[in-house]
Amino acid sequence: MATYKTELFGHLVYSPELSYEDLLAREEEAKLLLQNVLMEHGAEFLNFEALGDTLRAQCVFSGGDEAFYQDICNAMSPVLRDGITGRLLFVDKDLEILHLYALADGKWQEAVMQLPQPGFLDLAALPVKVLDVAPSRAKAAQKPAQKPAGKPAGKK
Repeated sequence: MATYKTELFGHLVYSPELSYEDLLAREEEAKLLLQNVLMEHGAEFLNFEALGDTLRAQCVFSGGDEAFYQDICNAMSPVLRDGITGRLLFVDKDLEILHLYALADGKWQEAVMQLPQPGFLDLAALPVKVLDVAPSRAKAAQKPAQKPAGKPAGKK
């Protein structure tokens, strides 16, 4: 029986400035590239859903790590420009870590979040690591997490 370690949720957004004909052509190009890239990386159960000016994608992988996800972003980033932006969320199915990639203008940026162990209740205290990474693989820059406004959980 196959086991799947990672699930991908993809979301491509088309600029309202694209003509209908351009949107259809660019969507087909982006969908074909995304499908080929994901299949080459071992994606299974690949599903696409077009919804207005967006395209959603979902699939699973039997493995995956940061370098694997970045390789997918490097392959996808050239088509995500001139009116198309995207986000790819890789979810570790053990809920240990999330990798979010924003793609635009032929580049990508990564945010990584280590999820707390079961029973951890102070979510405002979680660190979030944001990396500025482009296809040139620039050095990682860490930024502290911003705490949400309001009172901490459990305080009145």
